[in-house]
Parts: sequence; C-alpha cells; structure tokens
Amino acid sequence: MRNASQQAAQIFGLAGAIVIAVTLLLIYQLSDAASRSISFNFTVAFIVFQEVTLFATLAINSLNLASNSQNLPLRTAYVSSILFYNSIALITVIIFSFVPFLQSVKPSTYYSVCLAETGLTTALIAILRLIDVSHQSAHNTSEQALYQVELMLHACDRITTLNQIHQWNLASLIQQLCERIRYSEGLRRNQELATQMLSLLDQLESLIKSDSKNESELEATQLTNTLLAIAGRRS
Repeated sequence: MRNASQQAAQIFGLAGAIVIAVTLLLIYQLSDAASRSISFNFTVAFIVFQEVTLFATLAINSLNLASNSQNLPLRTAYVSSILFYNSIALITVIIFSFVPFLQSVKPSTYYSVCLAETGLTTALIAILRLIDVSHQSAHNTSEQALYQVELMLHACDRITTLNQIHQWNLASLIQQLCERIRYSEGLRRNQELATQMLSLLDQLESLIKSDSKNESELEATQLTNTLLAIAGRRS
C-alpha cells in the first residue's frame, strides 16, 4: 500500500511537471509578444501556481493515504478546497482575459481579486491544518491511554498469577481492580493518573514477590485498596 501510494505521488509530480511545461509552451507559442498585456506575466505565473498547487495537493494526499496521517474527511476537505480554488481562479483568469469590458479594468483590480482568492484559500487550508493537528493530537493521546491501560491489565495478570503462587488473600481485590482499570474513564483521560497507577502496580508486584508474607501481605492489601480508589476516579 505504501509503495503504491508513493508511486502515485511520483506520478502526480511527473504529470504536474509535464502539464506545466506544456502550458508554458502553448501560452508563449500561441500569444503574440507584441500584443501581450501588462498583466501577461502575472497571468502566466498565476496559472502555473494553480497547476503546482493542484498536483502537489494530489501527491501529498497520496502520501498521507499511505501513512494514515490524516483521516478521510480531512483529506477530502483539503483536495476539495484546492479544486474549488483552482476552478474559481481559472474562471477569474478567463473573465479578466477575454470579457471585453473587463479587459480595460486596471491591472491592480485583477491582481487584487486573484490574491484575495489565494488568501482566502490559504486561510481555509490553515484552518483545516489546525483541525488536522488537533485531531492527530487527540488520536495520539487516545492511543497512548489505551496502551497504558493494556500495560495495567497485563500487570494485573502477573499479579494474579503471583497471588495464586504465594496464596495471598488478594484474589477478590485484584479481580475488582482489573475490572475498574478495564472500564475506568479517569485512567484514559488523565495521563498522570495512569502513570501513577503503573508505578503503584509495579510496587504491588514487587511486594507479592517478596518472601515476608505477613508484613508484606498487609502492605499489599493496603496498596491494592489505594489502587482501587485511584482506578475509581473519573478524572
């Protein structure tokens, strides 16, 4: 999948280079140098910019598809925004270049319209990027929280096994602890709380491994109750 997406990105890049080269060739071959308007160079640069933007977006979208660095709605929004921008920009160029009464308009007006379209699109892309970053941050946080919960549950499994070996009276408490950890919202929302839980679970595991049953078992019971209280917190 990754190789296919990278190949697609390379194809879009090559296609973009070819389209730009053909566009420049046609524009300069089909236009008479003597009759070119004062805004000719700006128009050429603006058209090339549209093509670069379009094919760069398609290439980047292909790479993002391989890495899953963006979700589908955001990828669609990026591409749709650029396509809409390209369409509006092309219409603008056509109108100002071929509609008779607009050909006499000051070049500054034409430039302003084109730059305004570009600025609005840039602002929209920036907003989408902020949404993307926020989404990625939330996704990464959620994955980290799930990973930590898995570590806690594995620790509980080890503690359960040790409890059976040493025959301590912690089976009921450990079972309750496992259930609370599995369904705890607080441990998923609070990174510091999850880190504290992992540290205390390590302490509990070390206590059960110790040889001093009477003293350590009492301490382990108290620690398990503390863990139960922490796992029951909502934030």
